Order: sequence, then structure tokens, then C-alpha cells
Amino acid sequence: MSDRLDPARMDRDVAAILVLVVEVRAVWEQAVDGGTWPPRSGEIGPGSSILANRPTEAAVDSATRSQLRAAAREASSQIAEARKALEDAAYVLSRGFRLTDPQEYQEHLERRAAATQNGSGRRTTGV
Repeated sequence: MSDRLDPARMDRDVAAILVLVVEVRAVWEQAVDGGTWPPRSGEIGPGSSILANRPTEAAVDSATRSQLRAAAREASSQIAEARKALEDAAYVLSRGFRLTDPQEYQEHLERRAAATQNGSGRRTTGV
């Protein structure tokens, strides 16, 4: 198992994330555009298809463009999950730093003691 506290490893991971962010954004935009607009042909002017004047219907009827839109939607969901994971990492670090402050740590211990004072943290009622 690799050392999770190795700064060089963390630098490599963060650099790889930054590269992926730029690459995924560019490819995602291409997928969205490709799923919306028909591929360009060498022709100038409108296409000969009856759907040439109705790009929405043409995009919906095209199976390959529909697959691109579906891939872009799924990628968007996974990107949101990745963002959440990074936000969670930031929260964990913030919590770790907060507990290094002696006053914060004392308050944490007092809250914990109060929660465990009544057994397993359950509130008692006066009934």
C-alpha cells in the first residue's frame, strides 16, 4: 500500500485531476454539440432532408446523437459526484485543522462527554 501522506504522490494526484478536468470539459462539450447538431458535410446551404429545417426532430431521431447526449448526461452526473468527493475531502481537512485548536478541541470533548453522559447518547425524558 502506498503512503497516503507522501507530498509527491499528492502532487501527482492533484496534477492528474487538473489535467482530467480540462480534458473532460473539452470532450463533454464536444459530446453535447455532437448530440445536438448534425455532422457538417461539404455542402453549402440546407440539406436535402425534410428534417434539415427541424434540427430538434433530426437530433432526436438520430441514434448516434442520442447516445452522445446520454453519455454527456451520465458524465455530468459523475462529475457532480467527483465534485462532492472533493468537497468531502476539504471538509475532512477542515475538521482536522479545527481540532488542532485547543479551545475547539475542548469544546468537542465537552459535547462528546455530554452526548455520552446519558448512556449511548440517548436523551432521557422526565416521564
